[in-house]
Amino acid sequence: MTKVLAQQELPFFLPTYSADFDRILGNDPFVMIRGQILFRDKDGIPVLTHIDNDKNIYTENEYNQLPESAPFQLIQGKLIYMPSPFKQHQEILGNLYLALRIFLKTNQIGNVFFAPLDVKFNKKNIFQPDLLFVSNARKDIIQNHIIGAPDLVVEIVSRSTKSVDEKEKKEIYGKHNVLEYWIIYPDKGIIEVFNNKKGKLKKTTTITKEGLIPSKVLPNLSLDLKEILA
Repeated sequence: MTKVLAQQELPFFLPTYSADFDRILGNDPFVMIRGQILFRDKDGIPVLTHIDNDKNIYTENEYNQLPESAPFQLIQGKLIYMPSPFKQHQEILGNLYLALRIFLKTNQIGNVFFAPLDVKFNKKNIFQPDLLFVSNARKDIIQNHIIGAPDLVVEIVSRSTKSVDEKEKKEIYGKHNVLEYWIIYPDKGIIEVFNNKKGKLKKTTTITKEGLIPSKVLPNLSLDLKEILA
């Protein structure tokens, strides 16, 4: 289980922060310190989560103890730190979300959402994809969070997320029947499109700089990559 340490134990981990916890937290819901999260529990007492990704296996029980918007995703039982994205990442995400919202107003076949929004696949895998689409056929998975596999998932790669996006996440997305997966590489201006074949996501298209993005999930979509990268 996630080890939660009482206030008096904090100096063992944070000798330079042994006093005035209110000053450290201020009005923030949590503060990241050396890979850990300092936050107030339900009684207002500062506590520190001790996250050891090399040894400990976590489940949704521990994940749900983290404060809201804590920058972690639960991937294969590991709590993986996901730092705040850069401006370019957010610009691409905004462009893509707006384009799909416009498309879905005309083609009312489902709903599009963007991060942060939990997508629960099982007790050891709760992700926050950059963007996801859920068709009307799968609308029952839309609850307070997404409980099950979206039809389409999009990840915008950064240096810190590249390996996870290309390996662990892709494997879980395929296994749990995500039908289509887009990986966008902002620095290279590339999008890779994967489609699900018997529980595995196989690359079907790579587009560089410009060109229409093919989608089996959104068959009438006419979206040029350059409009997303602009």
